[in-house]
Amino acid sequence: MTIRVEIIGGDDLNKNFRKLPDAALRHVREAVAVSAKQVESEIQKSMRAPKTGRIYRRGSGFHQASAAGEAPAIDTGVLRSSIAVKIEPGGLSATIGVHDLTKVKYALRLEFGFVGRDSLGRAYKMAPRPFVFPAFEKNREFIRDRIEEAMRRAQDEVSK
Repeated sequence: MTIRVEIIGGDDLNKNFRKLPDAALRHVREAVAVSAKQVESEIQKSMRAPKTGRIYRRGSGFHQASAAGEAPAIDTGVLRSSIAVKIEPGGLSATIGVHDLTKVKYALRLEFGFVGRDSLGRAYKMAPRPFVFPAFEKNREFIRDRIEEAMRRAQDEVSK
């Protein structure tokens, strides 16, 4: 599960970006990469945050699950280690999240919740434990500011 950030009118914008000096492209690519890493970091941070869900015995210790609406609690660490940034060709967009759902089949169920039966017939009524979209939303202004700053830096560089 990944979130792809796409600007509406992206085709026209991409045509205009191609007309911009190399400096602008270089700075925007850098801003996209920095922004994507910021969102990835926020996802990781939300998973490490204290949880308020059910506490149950896990092996010789205890595990506290996440409550509905909280980012997933870290149990085995597989989900957390599956979170990655993928910079798209051209560097003007990125995807952040779980790119290989075969390793973490439950990622979509955590993000969006799941009500129904799985392929084995087990019944679920699980509320969402979102982690990708809230991280993006929390950093929306950060991302916008990085892009605006990249354009200012490119303009300054070109006008010298």
